[in-house]
Amino acid sequence: MRIEGFYLCGATITYEEELEKSLEDPSQAHQLFLQERPTNQIRCFPRFEEADQQKYLQPAADCFLNYVCGQDHTIDAWVVAAWHHGGAAYTGEMSVSELSGTIDELELLIRGHYVCLANHWTKDEEPLPPSVKFEPSSSGISPSWREGEKSVSDLTRDEVLQGLRFIQYWGAEGDLDYSGLLSALRSTCHSQDREEQGEDLDQSQIRANRALVEESRNQVDGISRPTEAMNEDAPDGIAWHQLMNRLSELGISISSN
Repeated sequence: MRIEGFYLCGATITYEEELEKSLEDPSQAHQLFLQERPTNQIRCFPRFEEADQQKYLQPAADCFLNYVCGQDHTIDAWVVAAWHHGGAAYTGEMSVSELSGTIDELELLIRGHYVCLANHWTKDEEPLPPSVKFEPSSSGISPSWREGEKSVSDLTRDEVLQGLRFIQYWGAEGDLDYSGLLSALRSTCHSQDREEQGEDLDQSQIRANRALVEESRNQVDGISRPTEAMNEDAPDGIAWHQLMNRLSELGISISSN
């Protein structure tokens, strides 16, 4: 019930060919849910990797996927999130307070992503990366960065913050896409008291979504929430940490952003 409450009204996930093919083979139908999200996963969505977890959850996963099939492969995104957290609570023997704390983290993460993206979408703009020559890394640097001649150690405060905003934006967009919320949130931010062309949100949903965005802004505005793009093993995460180190050299706290 809590997960349903903070997800955008009307947000759905549509399952496509990959799931349909899996459902034809009952022995494999549960794997998409036991391994990770059907598309990928937002941070804080638990994985079920241990053999004992998969054994206990396989019947529930098969039942859930058959339910999805009966709904023409379109279900509310919050249902998937609730299923994953319910499964984590069951296999991990979590207490009610532990489960509540996990959902608190998920809620703050998603609300933070709402705010990060809404701040740009309402102005019809996307942050651009500064032209930077990053220090070499065995894991590489994301191809989304423009290769430049200015090294990280020479960046100004504004250039560093520009780079951090770029990573935060695309990381939040990716996380919300994986959680099934991106289309609904984008429609809300782009709508001007009318339905956006090609979207199914009606006016009551748009109003509810806008209210949720404002509520989220009041709760988390000014607080940076981690995204998958900030993970130190991700290509953009390598850039993130180099930029953060430069920010420290300049004697600036991230709270100054």
